[in-house]
Amino acid sequence: MEKGFAKASRKKTRRLPIDSVIGDTLLLPFRDIGLLQIAIMNAVVVSVIAFAIVHYTLIKTVAALHSLSGILGIVALLSVLVIFELLVELFFNAAIVLRTYYGTKITVGQAFGRALGIYLNVVATAIVIVIMFAAPLAVIFILGAISTLFLILLIPYAIGAIYMLLLITLAIPFTVIGRNGPVESVRKSFENVKGNWWGVFACLLVVSIVFYVFQFVTQSPFLIQQLSSLNYTNQNVSAASQANVTANLLNRDVSMYSSPLFLVGLMILTVIYSWFIIMPVLIYKQLIPSSAAK
Repeated sequence: MEKGFAKASRKKTRRLPIDSVIGDTLLLPFRDIGLLQIAIMNAVVVSVIAFAIVHYTLIKTVAALHSLSGILGIVALLSVLVIFELLVELFFNAAIVLRTYYGTKITVGQAFGRALGIYLNVVATAIVIVIMFAAPLAVIFILGAISTLFLILLIPYAIGAIYMLLLITLAIPFTVIGRNGPVESVRKSFENVKGNWWGVFACLLVVSIVFYVFQFVTQSPFLIQQLSSLNYTNQNVSAASQANVTANLLNRDVSMYSSPLFLVGLMILTVIYSWFIIMPVLIYKQLIPSSAAK
């Protein structure tokens, strides 16, 4: 037992080359045509689903403004559609992980085929991750409903959630590449990220900043229109009923989200969002020897 402990304590943590991971993350989708194809297919499918969800929800909300049951029905349907979108996205994410790791050794079709074969395991890992974050949050909300502990507990939860979010960075790569079960994938991710937490944090921070700059550029026109809508509400609330004003604004949003420009911007963002799928795989390749990954 003592020898095993001594051996584990002597195990060196691989140093993460932060600059290399960041550079490859940002450039890889444009270097690997196959990877870009998967990202574009993901962008088209997910963006169309998201567009349909937003468009349908806004239209139905206008029609159901005066009906509580109608609004509840919209919320229920919206929840189902969002879950469907996430399940579709998980499939494409698995294909992106495989193509990122194996590169041109596998074709786009092979990446999708392998992704289909491990899809249920990927979904299971995603469910485990959601439970890890949702369960303590649910407890906090319950305690907040019966006491004054909500804000007291919410702050440490937020800090802990950020820490845990980075620790599970490699969970999906361990599931897709290492073919580990959901719990084992999370455990191995904890084990391998712990010694490189700040390195992973630096990679995520830089990639996030670049992503949100792109997001601001592509979505700022729509944000400006939304802000002008808020101003419109404040100025005209006394001249018309709030319900009529809300209906007018929702109709305006339907028109805005129906814009081809909005859909194109959403697709571009979805392609760029693949950075957050690619980066954990590149970290995985740096920290996990290829022999241990199989």
